[in-house]
Amino acid sequence: LVVALLGLVGLARANTLLPGDPVPSFSVETLSGGEFCIVEGPQESPTVVYAFNTADGFSYAMFEDASVKRFLDTGPAGARYLFTCSDCVTNNEAKFVAKFMSDAIEGGLARGEGSRDAWRDRIHFASRALASDGVLAGVLKGWNSTVSTLSARSTSPGGESFDSILRVDGHFGYLPHLPNGTVLAAELAPNNLCDAWAGKVTNNATALLIPWTSGRCTFSTVLANAQSSGAAAAVLYPDPPSPLVEISCSGSECDVPISIP
Repeated sequence: LVVALLGLVGLARANTLLPGDPVPSFSVETLSGGEFCIVEGPQESPTVVYAFNTADGFSYAMFEDASVKRFLDTGPAGARYLFTCSDCVTNNEAKFVAKFMSDAIEGGLARGEGSRDAWRDRIHFASRALASDGVLAGVLKGWNSTVSTLSARSTSPGGESFDSILRVDGHFGYLPHLPNGTVLAAELAPNNLCDAWAGKVTNNATALLIPWTSGRCTFSTVLANAQSSGAAAAVLYPDPPSPLVEISCSGSECDVPISIP
């Protein structure tokens, strides 16, 4: 099995808006039936726009409890939030995002007294994809952005098969970056590597494919055992199949010395 890491990179335009620049007036229809409006000129509070991208693994990985709690805990005080989509054909993604965020707020992930009511007034969900000629679409197209996938080619007696999979790179403390376009041979790990593996990968240019089941053990344990096997990279996949989650760490787990991507 051979895996390749691919990226689609947007080129920045010299005349694009940058953080802090004045924004022209615009309005967006929301799922609630109202409008989210920005009027050109000084604003009383910052506005944060999150654009969901169906081709980007990080868009899916963000919507799990740990990421959303961190988002709710660290967002700028008083800021307004607009969740929209850059490439959606229907509003299914908007409904998914709205339900997840609303459930998180109602479920107590938002901190502080009165936080539920405060967040209800500050968070908004666009009912349709960004207009291709709109202000927000122009800004997003102008900024650098990378959408990454993992492409796999496998061979068997029946022939070759190819798959392209959404990819989320881990940010476990500090992990080295594996450039897009990197091609590695790959082999399956014998198990989930929650326990030390006495074996070794075939060669040191091998990506080790590891089944990941949430709750079995920490990412630090899995990555440390993969590194000890001599793997050049660790590729975790959910087993059983489940939504993408971010590969991260907390507390003393971040002190485990991991040097492979």
